[in-house]
Amino acid sequence: MGLDPTTIGRYVVLGTLGQGAMGTVYLGEDPMLKRGVALKVVHRGKVQDRETALRRFRREAEISARLNHPNVITVFDVGEEEGVGPFLAMEFIEGETLDSHIQAGPLEPRHAVEILVQAGAALGAAHALGIVHRDVKPANLMVAKDGRVKLMDFGIAKGEEQSSTTAALLCTPGYAAPELLDGAEATAATDRWAFAVTAFECLQGRPPFDGDSLSVVLYNVAHGEPVFGEGLEPGLAEVFRRALAKAPAARFPDLPAFLAALVQALPLEDSHRRRFLETLGQGRPAPAEPLGPARERPDPRRVRRLVRLTVGVAAAGLLFLGWWEGLLLPRRLHIESDPSGAQVIVDGRLRSRTPDHDLRLPMRSADLLIEKEGYYPFPHALAPTDRKLRVKLSPLYLTLTFDSRPSGAAVYVNGRPAGTTPLKNYRVRNDLRGGSLLVSREGFQSYGATLDVDHLPPALIVLEPKHGKD
Repeated sequence: MGLDPTTIGRYVVLGTLGQGAMGTVYLGEDPMLKRGVALKVVHRGKVQDRETALRRFRREAEISARLNHPNVITVFDVGEEEGVGPFLAMEFIEGETLDSHIQAGPLEPRHAVEILVQAGAALGAAHALGIVHRDVKPANLMVAKDGRVKLMDFGIAKGEEQSSTTAALLCTPGYAAPELLDGAEATAATDRWAFAVTAFECLQGRPPFDGDSLSVVLYNVAHGEPVFGEGLEPGLAEVFRRALAKAPAARFPDLPAFLAALVQALPLEDSHRRRFLETLGQGRPAPAEPLGPARERPDPRRVRRLVRLTVGVAAAGLLFLGWWEGLLLPRRLHIESDPSGAQVIVDGRLRSRTPDHDLRLPMRSADLLIEKEGYYPFPHALAPTDRKLRVKLSPLYLTLTFDSRPSGAAVYVNGRPAGTTPLKNYRVRNDLRGGSLLVSREGFQSYGATLDVDHLPPALIVLEPKHGKD
């Protein structure tokens, strides 16, 4: 964007609060109301177009107005400034994000619960209105110096359409619930999963699912168990196992239930525990709730009926096993690209980078996109039976280096003059349908050829004399 602006809309820019890959947040002042504001702008080229950014900002403002909650960041204004682009003006909170707050290590349990109860109240209020945040994480929780907690960044809340099929995961990897990785719709349960991951980080100082690459993190989320630190109380571990269950129905039914179980499992003073439970709507500790389904003694008659039924349908079921396997059973895809390091995007969501020898995919057909800077994207419709895929990416540009005998011949690429031989490091856009190359010198037969990534000219082109003469 060049130099920082001095004004954005009617707001005076006083400084920079933060800058990331997607945009910048400035400290500003509203000269009309004499109050500080935070001004968020999006870097040019980081969204498909200005309408996308403006739509997201407007949605964030609308949700803020609908919620009107003390633990949700207040949005004052949305606009567009020439030379800057769309902007969002919101309340300025003197403090830091929860992400920065926990970088030094785990929080003391009481302090963690103070933060989580406020954050849970904000998220619960959103859910009550049918709003799914879709990007709950420590970086989207602001902790003020006075202890207030503010949930922010509703720009991708459920209801907004994704602007580009090349966009990354709507949810941040590591905070995306397992069902999202299989293409399911975001729900309040997926928000609660991300909230549980955030709570885990507050108390453990690290995420429950980690890895040295994006593909490993996503695999651990989908199939692994949360990794607990040494000395963690068994009751607390059970709370997190339920909150981070793979099946949404197996998780806590709402945020107060999760937070109440968390408060009862943490080593807190009784006075603090009572206060937190009262805040959560539970005046006294509830009796311990089984963290898994209760086991009932089976009825022998029912067992016999089920055995007869199973035997009766087993033979028929085997006939359809191959069909069901192709639709329902988990599948892994071995995927490589030449060159490697390309993004693997499945149904519009970034899943991995090549090579990936164990990419987990939904069993249904899916739209695949392999994308790497400097190369044409490679779209592919994945069938349920696909198990291995190797893709050769075509570069956007070709570099031509060759000579002719005799030298000094005129070179034409796609009908345009490109110089004379020897031609060195001539860059031309790759035409996937095939470009044209013509090498011509007076008294010699011209050399013509199709030009693309699979048909490059030889290092030396020998021109034949016309009429058989040298």
